[in-house]
Amino acid sequence: NPAAFTEALVGARLPREMGVPPSAILVEATALTTREEAERVATVLRARGMSRILLVMDVEAVRRAAGLFERQGFHVVPSPALDVSNGTPGGRLHLTRLILIELLALVYYHAAGYL
Repeated sequence: NPAAFTEALVGARLPREMGVPPSAILVEATALTTREEAERVATVLRARGMSRILLVMDVEAVRRAAGLFERQGFHVVPSPALDVSNGTPGGRLHLTRLILIELLALVYYHAAGYL
């Protein structure tokens, strides 16, 4: 079942394997944008009385995502996950593309007033 293997669910596997209790891991797999994810997660975390989060994101998006969660009133501890180029021209091109996409997203989020 492809729905059973969303990025969020796969990403939650490592903390579980490292002994993090399932109740401490929040997986949001329905949001279509980082902004929607921040809003949905914030609602759940506020209901749990939480104000501090460890935010695990890819290194390109962690700055923007942290800003969105900070705007929701959270103290954010960013934990960028590295996805580095494999050193080939294609890998470097892919990494450059990811960085450019994130820069454009950051400009858009600032212009739209989300950050």
